[in-house]
Amino acid sequence: AANTAQRNIDFQNNPCRGGGGMFNNLSAPLLLHVTIADNTTGEGAAVPGCTTNWGFNSGGIYNLSLGRAPNILPATAPALHSSILWGNTGAAGIVNNKPNGGEAVAMTAVYSNIQGGYAGTYNLNNPPGFSGSLPFAYQVTGPPCVDAGNSSVTHDMRGVPRPLGAAPDMGAYEYSASGPTAQCKSATLHLNTFCSGTITV
Repeated sequence: AANTAQRNIDFQNNPCRGGGGMFNNLSAPLLLHVTIADNTTGEGAAVPGCTTNWGFNSGGIYNLSLGRAPNILPATAPALHSSILWGNTGAAGIVNNKPNGGEAVAMTAVYSNIQGGYAGTYNLNNPPGFSGSLPFAYQVTGPPCVDAGNSSVTHDMRGVPRPLGAAPDMGAYEYSASGPTAQCKSATLHLNTFCSGTITV
């Protein structure tokens, strides 16, 4: 991940070489209303010049600092806000690691439900009760994540207004008893000779 702000994103069912849902290497993203669920890590194929599977069995988010200055995480810490990390490989939702004695800046997290627990304001460690259906399988429809976030974000990843209750919900989806429902539409992919494409719906 880079030093970007990411909001209303659903990271799910991602098999990778290291890092579960997200691998931060010398970066400090801001993650706001994200759901990181059911991602797995495992021993990957060999990479030239690299003998270590960094982030193996590391949970939903893995923050890595490989060495001392200047190869350290930015002065600003990566941040997680009003989000859900659950069901990922490993017992910890967030892992901060400095294997070579480098200076790592630990991720900060608030108003989030993180499997294994994590220090921070109003963080939870309780099954989120995912109860949606495809393509929005990682919605929550009740406690502990509904009305448990705290942000000024005005819509979820589907365009549903936030908040619909006393406070915004944790995660990428705002619970709405009336939908929206998914609609499948036909689309046409147009490729030019350079394999650059446009999609027409």
